[in-house]
Amino acid sequence: MKKDFDASIGKRIRDKREMLGYSRELVAEQAEMSPSFLADVELGVKGFSASTLIKLCKVLGLSADYILFGNEQSIDFSSAAELLSGLDKKYLPHVEELLAAYVKSIRLSNE
Repeated sequence: MKKDFDASIGKRIRDKREMLGYSRELVAEQAEMSPSFLADVELGVKGFSASTLIKLCKVLGLSADYILFGNEQSIDFSSAAELLSGLDKKYLPHVEELLAAYVKSIRLSNE
C-alpha cells in the first residue's frame, strides 16, 4: 500500500512538472535536491520529508493536500463576490461581459 501511495504522489509531482514544462533538473535545483532523488520520488521509489514537501509545493505551485492526496484545491470566490456585491445591479451585465471576454482571452493565450 505504501508503494502505491508513493507512486501516486510521484505521478502527481511528475505530471505537474511536465505540464509546466519544467525539466527535472530545474525542479530539483529549485527544491534543493538532486535530480536522481527527484526521479526516485516521481517513480515512487523514495519518500521525502515535510521540508521537501514544502519546497516542492512552492516550486510547482501545488498544495500539499494535492500532492499527498490528489485533492484539488477549491477556488475561493469570496473576494470577487464581495467586489460585485457593492455594485449597482444595473452594472452586473457589463461586468459579466467584461469577465467573459477576459477569461476567453486568457484561454486563447494559453493555447
